Amino acid sequence: MRETKALRTGIFCLLNHYQIRNKNPLLLHSLPLENYSQSDLEPTPHKPPAIRPLELHTNPETWGPRETAVFLSQTSDCSQLSDLVLKDAVDGPSFLMLNYSIAREYWNLEESMAIQLCQHVESVRQAHLLQFL
Repeated sequence: MRETKALRTGIFCLLNHYQIRNKNPLLLHSLPLENYSQSDLEPTPHKPPAIRPLELHTNPETWGPRETAVFLSQTSDCSQLSDLVLKDAVDGPSFLMLNYSIAREYWNLEESMAIQLCQHVESVRQAHLLQFL
């Protein structure tokens, strides 16, 4: 029960809004920014930044390292991390468990890149919870 709550809340406090420019075969639908009001996108002390809803074509629990790398390679801000995901054989379940500390300490990512990666992880977590659980 505690793990489920942790997955749901995730790392919202570290996240900012992001955009995916390229069409992703694993990603069928991403809501455009016009669907959000300005107040939805601005973080407040009591409200985490908005996570852009995703509609995934497949369950991330079934992704292998290749599918995870494909997902990241088609993002506008983390595509360079796809080789790292393949090298370290990060499959879907492992991707869902990634957090800021791991990104910073294990992969030695800069703070901004770790936050951007966590944004993508959190969006996949949210879609996973809504679509497949």
